[in-house]
Amino acid sequence: MRLIDADALMELYADTEGIHFAVYNVPIPVVRQNILDMPTIEAEPVRHGRWAYIGGDEWCCTNCGEVISTEGRWERPSYNYCHECGAKMDALTFEEASRKLGRQAAETLRKLKEEGHDTQG
Repeated sequence: MRLIDADALMELYADTEGIHFAVYNVPIPVVRQNILDMPTIEAEPVRHGRWAYIGGDEWCCTNCGEVISTEGRWERPSYNYCHECGAKMDALTFEEASRKLGRQAAETLRKLKEEGHDTQG
């Protein structure tokens, strides 16, 4: 898979005259080649973490170990990202994941029962 610069592609087919794209009658092979010729972009996979409580007013990023202070407050930091590694703070604890999956499994079983499926094994 190649990540391309969609803005560059849109610019190539910009409708500067108010004419709809279909009027251009660009052959599909030309469009395909233009897509292949688009520059690629560098993208990093999203890293996920959560703020783990260390003690007092200190919290640690579970992805990189960066320690931050909540300046005397004991509640979880409100930052959505780690300022050190960029990890998105949306990872679940084991207990949170278990509860979430438990609810999803129960909902799936309920739907299967409603549809008349045997859910006993």
